[in-house]
Amino acid sequence: MMLTELRRTVQSLEIDLDSMRNTKISLENSLREVEARYALQMEQLNGILLHLDSNSMQTIQKTTICRTVDGKVVSETNDTKVLRH
Repeated sequence: MMLTELRRTVQSLEIDLDSMRNTKISLENSLREVEARYALQMEQLNGILLHLDSNSMQTIQKTTICRTVDGKVVSETNDTKVLRH
């Protein structure tokens, strides 16, 4: 190979290397953006789960209270029926 050809090859390889470096930088930036969006979505989903969990607990508490009240009403009704007979 002649020196001129070697210089062209080196120049071409340097251009390829620069292109690959730029691609790498671009991909790293894209990855950071995706990670940031993912973290935000996870925070939002966690907030939703906490809200749903809180609502579930409130529903369970209300259901328990209603059943307790219903049980007392049934018991008192039965007591009243026994007293009437």
